[in-house]
Amino acid sequence: MSFSIRLATLSDVPALVPLCLEMETHYQGDEAIDESMARRRLTHWFEKTSDSVMLVATKDGALVGHAVICPLFPAGNLDTAW
Repeated sequence: MSFSIRLATLSDVPALVPLCLEMETHYQGDEAIDESMARRRLTHWFEKTSDSVMLVATKDGALVGHAVICPLFPAGNLDTAW
């Protein structure tokens, strides 16, 4: 069994779509976006986002999770927090 965490890339979008749709369905229920919209929004995020980072977790080569790290402003002392 091989487990790893790495930076996500645009090439991860196909594997991220079902994972993100599962999350969307959990939180949004019947109002969840569809596969096509999820693919477009993920692609747009990778093409346009420069101040955030997405990590993906893989187990035996399959994507099993993700996390996004992004700045929060304002945080304490009117500074940026991560």
